[in-house]
Amino acid sequence: MRKPITALALLALPVLALASGYSVPNYNPRDLALADSAVAAQDGAAAVYRNPAALAGLEGVDLVLGGSLIDLRSDWTATAAQQAAGVSPTAASMYPKAVFPPGIYASYGGAIAGHRFGVGAGFNIPAGGNVYWRNDWPGSTDIISVNRKVYAGYLSGGFQLVPGLKLGAGVVYYRTTELLDRSVDFISTQGYGKLGTSGDAWSYDLSFEWTPLRDVPFTIGLDYKHKGDQKLTGNATFLNVPPALAGQAADQAVTHELTVPNYLNVGLAYRVVPQLLLTGQYSFERYVVYRTDTFQGNQGVTIEVPRSWGNGHLFRFGAEWTTPVQGLTARAGFLHDSGASDANHYSPTLPDASLWAVSVGAGYAFLPGWSVDAAFFRAMYDTVDATNSVSFPGVYKDSANVYSIGVSWHVPVGPKLAQDDGRTAANLFR
Repeated sequence: MRKPITALALLALPVLALASGYSVPNYNPRDLALADSAVAAQDGAAAVYRNPAALAGLEGVDLVLGGSLIDLRSDWTATAAQQAAGVSPTAASMYPKAVFPPGIYASYGGAIAGHRFGVGAGFNIPAGGNVYWRNDWPGSTDIISVNRKVYAGYLSGGFQLVPGLKLGAGVVYYRTTELLDRSVDFISTQGYGKLGTSGDAWSYDLSFEWTPLRDVPFTIGLDYKHKGDQKLTGNATFLNVPPALAGQAADQAVTHELTVPNYLNVGLAYRVVPQLLLTGQYSFERYVVYRTDTFQGNQGVTIEVPRSWGNGHLFRFGAEWTTPVQGLTARAGFLHDSGASDANHYSPTLPDASLWAVSVGAGYAFLPGWSVDAAFFRAMYDTVDATNSVSFPGVYKDSANVYSIGVSWHVPVGPKLAQDDGRTAANLFR
């Protein structure tokens, strides 16, 4: 009984940092180009995800189809103690393996009994982890690869309570899949352990958008998504196990407790002149919910891995400029993320640290009702000296690039609504 549990523990312990700090940037092209600072300046169907209240400011049918490429890199350098112990090689890098998350949103906006309303649905991957180290890197017994995806579906709506004030709400469905593998030192031979689990949870979204002064293009926006507690189930398997250790490394069923954290975004938008919109936003990510990672084998024993993560605090800023070129809009932004990780608990399973990021992008209306948007986002992480890490020590330097492109289609339906009733900083002069 004890031996299979020991084998499961060897596989589970490396994911110490796997279940924290795994938020993915909002890769909808317009939002990404503004460093995701536009919670108070939504102007299309992507509001389904970022601020459902803004759906009540749309008119007719809106459709957004987008895709992204996320490229995460991490470089490791051995500590002085590791070099003195003869660790070889003394430096390693993740090999590039891009992922391509999609974003799909659709909405319809109109009016009923003198009040604007909007409804919409959407799908994206708001969180995950993609780590691919080489099989022979010195930390392979901690981790080789991690492939986690948190899929999310949204059904949202917005309603204009009074002129200038819109309220929004929605339901959120999370579905998570995760696969990880690592090498296992069986002394006489090198083996591999693999863990695959999946599970789901329901959550909800609450939001508002408020333009307090009728003729001043200044808007306040807020969006809150509640946490989603998931129970992932799957299997742990071991490969290339010596016959003498077959009982120690027994395959078994596994459950894993995983929470998608609470997210709060509060932002401002101000149109300085008709051609220039400025945005600012504070984002709170409640990663302190990860007190432990819990893995339970079907042998009846629970393994709890202590956590040491704090909450994430992000400050974002963006600018959108309607250029003199007809149909062309330019965008840029930057952000600072304080990071949720602790260097003493840093793990190569998921690169995470304080970071600065910059973004640029553009949109072009090439036909009536049609536009194409593109964005580039570059995240530069602080160097982490994880000499005393309880996982695999070392000095880590991480970076990430995100490329995004999308097409949007807008079709007015029914009589045109009065702009005075739905104006915000995003659309006041449109």
